[in-house]
Amino acid sequence: MRVLAPVLLIVLLLAAGCGVSSYKSNCSGGSCSVTFKGTGDFKFGDEEGAVSEIGDGSVELEIDGHTETVRVGEPATFGAYTVTVERAGDGETEFTVD
Repeated sequence: MRVLAPVLLIVLLLAAGCGVSSYKSNCSGGSCSVTFKGTGDFKFGDEEGAVSEIGDGSVELEIDGHTETVRVGEPATFGAYTVTVERAGDGETEFTVD
């Protein structure tokens, strides 16, 4: 029974969506395309950022010490970077960092 308790806890956390995230980043020519599922940290090139919330049509991002909610199709500036969100909803997002 002792072995089952930690396994059950992990299954419950995964089912609740706690800490479950994945992303893919592809950089070329000074531009990075990021596809993200869930919330958490990500890397683009040598830099780091975080997705803290994905709404229907918007994403809350932290990049270069700035936090902002970015709507689909409306570019936002984060210090030296410009972010454009292509899609956001159902816990998934895709955006470009230039």
